[in-house]
Amino acid sequence: GLPVWSWDTSINRAAKSFMKANPDITVKVSNVGQPNETYTALNNAAQAGSGLPDVTLIEYLAIPDGIDKLD
Repeated sequence: GLPVWSWDTSINRAAKSFMKANPDITVKVSNVGQPNETYTALNNAAQAGSGLPDVTLIEYLAIPDGIDKLD
């Protein structure tokens, strides 16, 4: 399946629509916490070298900081 991390539950509707249009792809939405918890989980997965989702919700203000941590 396609792992997606999001604290915003409205993504479930988008996932259902996507799977309807793409029946060969399963989307697995996980809520790993609010923004700060999600960013910590992303950083931990990146440092571990595994476990990163294919898609994640990120606030636009957090993008520069997140990119710096992944370098």
